[in-house]
Amino acid sequence: MNSGFINKAKHILLYPFEQGLLLLVGFWLFASFADVFFLYANGSYIIGLYKGMLGLLQCYLLVLLSRFLKGTINKIFVLSVAVLGVINVIADSFVYSITKDRFSLDTVAIILGSNLSEATEFIPMYLTTKVLLFILINVLLAVLAITFYYRKVNRNVSPVLSLFLSVTMILSLFYSIHRRFYYVDSVFLNKFVLFATYSSPVNLQEYRKKPMVLVNGEQPELIMLVIGESLSKNHCSLYGYNKLTMPILGQMVSDSIVITYDNVKAPYTHTIEAFKAIMSTYKTEYQDDKWYEYPFLIDYMKAAGYRTCWVSNQSSVGVYDNVISKYAELSDTVILVGKTKMGLSKNDYDELVLPYLSSLIFQDFKNQKLFIVVHLMGSHESFEVRYPASFSRFTSNDYQDCLRNQRKILADYDNSVLYNDYVVSSIINLVTEENVILYYFPDHSLDVFETDAKYAGHARLSDSLSVELGLNIPFILFQSDKNKKTFSESYSRHVEECHNAFCTEDIVYELIDVANITVLE
Repeated sequence: MNSGFINKAKHILLYPFEQGLLLLVGFWLFASFADVFFLYANGSYIIGLYKGMLGLLQCYLLVLLSRFLKGTINKIFVLSVAVLGVINVIADSFVYSITKDRFSLDTVAIILGSNLSEATEFIPMYLTTKVLLFILINVLLAVLAITFYYRKVNRNVSPVLSLFLSVTMILSLFYSIHRRFYYVDSVFLNKFVLFATYSSPVNLQEYRKKPMVLVNGEQPELIMLVIGESLSKNHCSLYGYNKLTMPILGQMVSDSIVITYDNVKAPYTHTIEAFKAIMSTYKTEYQDDKWYEYPFLIDYMKAAGYRTCWVSNQSSVGVYDNVISKYAELSDTVILVGKTKMGLSKNDYDELVLPYLSSLIFQDFKNQKLFIVVHLMGSHESFEVRYPASFSRFTSNDYQDCLRNQRKILADYDNSVLYNDYVVSSIINLVTEENVILYYFPDHSLDVFETDAKYAGHARLSDSLSVELGLNIPFILFQSDKNKKTFSESYSRHVEECHNAFCTEDIVYELIDVANITVLE
């Protein structure tokens, strides 16, 4: 390989750090500055640094591409990227001002799920003076950068700066590969790709079936399925955790009011995939099948003669919410409590479901057989907004044997579990005089610093121990005295089976049995 070719390749690869440096800096400001600034302001330093590195990598490739474009094509290309950059800055600024979180797939779903009327009412509420000022500054920066670039102002770059930027670029590339380009979906141009490729979830109404069933005899007047969120079995004092995170339910177990199952697994480590299996006869092992073509739990309960209701404190929109919303829409009555269109920033407390449940059971449909699904926020990230101040029992000082970076997160998480104990027990107390059977379990668990001292979140699929943690979940069964008396055999069976292995993707068959029906086809 001759030296001429090496020098030419070197000149091309270093162009973004030499003649194209001004363009690189300008592109990066548009691509990443707002995102990085907001993440740092929110205390997410590592994510902020990583997003900045991903932005630098993307902008390097853009500037490198501009090296091969000449004349008018080059000008159009640079101007187009600058315009998209300004739009990106506006989007990041606006999304953060509303959600206090980064741009994500949820953002795309929320925007595309809103009509023009909703947008015109919604935007003025959050377009504050600070946001407008920030947008204006970035637009001016864009104009100045493009002007300086085309006027060839100050293009000389020192070798030291060029070397520094080259090393940073290489580190960015290797770290991004190591992290498997995590968060790449929300980086600059990728955001526009998300808008172009986003598709709405399947309309489950089109795939409904009317099961043929035979009612075999007496049925419970009320069947409830309470589904929590992200609750780790290892943080439940019911299962031996060394902090008293579930005092009320713990007392209910001691008083033989509720039964705990100790060998239960979730079908998947993430909400959407878990719900696909929980709410139908689809199983996660059927990966090659279309999950929405399997019979739905709601339809079995309707066929059994129950009025179906869905009460949710989760968001109604967003990529990680709207598949579940489609399941909810199958019910006769759907109630979404609190601020239902806030995506990742939703922070309404779960106790909001209580008055709605009371109204459904004791007023609206008092004399009807009811099947109610209750979907809670539980211990969903961010943990610190999942509980009111009155439940701040645990503090960082209670975790002195843990690493410093873990203490507040652990305290927040355990407080969310403590609050969840209050909410679930309150739901049980609400219906204790009814002929009711109630099941509670979370959609999945979490890996809270158990496989990595720096990681707390959904199970990492590349780590088998993390996956196991994400699948092991608590499971609680409540049968009222009226229900125990009427269905004594059912109660005895549940007591005997509390140590048996069970997966919540089979809950549909459990409920078919409890509803005392036989499926004919």
